[in-house]
Amino acid sequence: MESEVIESDLERELRTYADRLADGDADLLDEGESESGAFVGEQLRRLLERAAAEGEIERVLRLPWGVGACFTQAPGGRSTGAPGIFFAVRTPGSAEEPDGRRYWRFVECEGDVLLSGDLEILRRIDPTGSVAGSDTLNDVDLEQAWTLASADIVAAHNVRADVREEQDAIGPRQRWALDVLRNPGVAYATGADEAEEALSVGRSSAVRRALGTIETDVRAGAGTLDDAAVRIVGVVMEFGLRAVSAPAVPAKLDASELGVVCWMAVLPAG
Repeated sequence: MESEVIESDLERELRTYADRLADGDADLLDEGESESGAFVGEQLRRLLERAAAEGEIERVLRLPWGVGACFTQAPGGRSTGAPGIFFAVRTPGSAEEPDGRRYWRFVECEGDVLLSGDLEILRRIDPTGSVAGSDTLNDVDLEQAWTLASADIVAAHNVRADVREEQDAIGPRQRWALDVLRNPGVAYATGADEAEEALSVGRSSAVRRALGTIETDVRAGAGTLDDAAVRIVGVVMEFGLRAVSAPAVPAKLDASELGVVCWMAVLPAG
């Protein structure tokens, strides 16, 4: 019983301290020299230990939502454009991206318009000159906004995870050249292995044009595939191409795997 009373007093004191800090109480600066170190170091530690023992920390860590805030647009404020909800999201970490990949989305309140460009989003969420804080989100549907934002993020992420998209980056002319170099019926050309590795990632339009010329000549009967293999190696050498590591293809995911780092509601003026 005594322990419960002590913990209750500590919690009340901690909340009072936090309220004074939020209100900008200047007296805390003087008190801090003699009290705040012991207070924060010992009393807060005891509160956290109790929260851990009761499973509260694990519960908070399991929450899908991050920190949220809101402000109301005002005349002359820097936030311009339609109001809405901003989400900052990270995908699960991976070997290639230990911290995950960052995605930003802003969903307008009216018309379900969705923005993904960083610059435009920054214009919308700049709170300078706006009215801070609100007890409610009024008629803003946070869950619906999240449904739209998460679906768009998943679609964008999974396009990167589609191997076919990676293949499309190579283009038809490079694919033709690779087919020639890999064709077991074509005589081996010195340097063909290195050329194949160098052409396994997307190359510039100049390289593709050069390869396209070779393909056109072969189709017109102006050379054989054996000749083409030698010329393809020559193109690789001429442009100084070297083998490079292909970009890692991320794993596909769904909305349940996204983590919301933070969200912000930009409410309309008035």
